Amino acid sequence: TYSFASDIQILDTTANGSFAAVYPSRLAGMALSDSNVRWYQLDSDGKLSILILNDATGECYDYGVLTYASEKTGEDTLSMSASYKYIVNGKSGSYSTSNLLFGAGWGPARFEFNGTDIVALRNLTGITLTSLTSQYGVKDGVQYKLGDKLPVYLYQNGSYSASSLSVVLNGSYTLTGYYDGSLTSATRLRVIVAS
Repeated sequence: TYSFASDIQILDTTANGSFAAVYPSRLAGMALSDSNVRWYQLDSDGKLSILILNDATGECYDYGVLTYASEKTGEDTLSMSASYKYIVNGKSGSYSTSNLLFGAGWGPARFEFNGTDIVALRNLTGITLTSLTSQYGVKDGVQYKLGDKLPVYLYQNGSYSASSLSVVLNGSYTLTGYYDGSLTSATRLRVIVAS
């Protein structure tokens, strides 16, 4: 176990080459294993001065919603095609591929882009929230911090539309918070859907 130097630099990375700078406070409550750490450097006092993580925080990804997903494989399983429509960062987009299937379906999802190409995509898991503030979603008395740049969507009449936290905080909605990975006290909610 190492302490953080006051000027520690932390970078989270993915296998596809995405990366994001991370503040030490983001790691509060997290238990990092060897598989979460790619590399580290100690300063002259034996404290961590550089920490490069391996897909530990989820901060390398964009979060949004798939509004359409179609994945098809041919009888010989060598031919495949996929088509997706999505809303990410408040903007609608689409992506088609003939050589990669993500196994993702319609609804809230985690996206990794390389330019305009999607290189990783998977659905998120939802929990019905009992309350919501500007910083936390609450389920059964447990607070889950809201992710940075939290996308919020209204789901009405079978379709999603981009919204904002202020709109859903001042409305009367059933709220679902979506997260990636396992649900722990350090989990960040990545998408809010109000219906």
